[in-house]
Amino acid sequence: MGVRSQKWSQDNLRGKEHKIESPGRAQIRLECRLACVTSANDENGTAFDEWVQSAVLGYDLTHRLGVYAEWYSFHPGGAGKGTTKRYLNGGLALLATDDAQCDLRAGVGVNDEAEDLFLGVGFSYRFR
Repeated sequence: MGVRSQKWSQDNLRGKEHKIESPGRAQIRLECRLACVTSANDENGTAFDEWVQSAVLGYDLTHRLGVYAEWYSFHPGGAGKGTTKRYLNGGLALLATDDAQCDLRAGVGVNDEAEDLFLGVGFSYRFR
């Protein structure tokens, strides 16, 4: 079932981040988030709400390079809107500058409804 999000904002995002300091510059982070993506559409154009939850464990190797492991799931709302999809993934994030980050990730679906394997590359830039 293909899902397309029409609205996603920080207002939908709820979560906490916990940091455990370790010697030197390295940090271990645990983030837990719950969000609702409103006005998602299924392949027939029918609107429904979808909940997304995530737990991330990250480790900063240096002040510019980090690794992470993440578990997340998608929970479609409403009867007949599909089933929950669960995933595990991990990756590397490189802070190229103070405002630009590149990342590489790979993951697997952990239930039958989720895609089996995925790879991805990302880039983000903070505009000031």
